[in-house]
Amino acid sequence: VRIRVILECISCVRKGANEESTGISRYSTQKNRHNTP
Repeated sequence: VRIRVILECISCVRKGANEESTGISRYSTQKNRHNTP
């Protein structure tokens, strides 16, 4: 799971700063999904 998150972060940064916020929100959503039982 960690590797997937890292890859998504890198791709999000590569896309551009404009879509960076989208990647962050997506990352937080995945994290919340994992935390919830």
